[in-house]
Amino acid sequence: MRQLQDELKQSGQPWERAKGFDGACPMSAFIPLDQFADLDNLTFSLTVNGLPRQLGDSANMMRSIEQLIIEIAGCFTLLPGDIILTGTPAGVAALRSRDQLQLTLAERFQFACEIK
Repeated sequence: MRQLQDELKQSGQPWERAKGFDGACPMSAFIPLDQFADLDNLTFSLTVNGLPRQLGDSANMMRSIEQLIIEIAGCFTLLPGDIILTGTPAGVAALRSRDQLQLTLAERFQFACEIK
């Protein structure tokens, strides 16, 4: 997919074509907001096949989660169930079929999936 993204970028095409394929954005069940003590200090990590790939904290984001929602809602209608996707921390790399991904959020929630 990275190669496709680069090709689309170089030709002036939108990245959505490289990111919007079936299975491109696996989602967990929603977690109620009251399950998080501090949205401004929310840790998350990703392992691929048991190896650390990405580590981040909402404290390091360019804008707070609240600021993002306010800014986006000023341009787009947000409805219950809408999903806001942001950038990711360092560590983005290619994934291969059958890779095992595990996301940990706020050290309390874990989600796993396999790349098809």
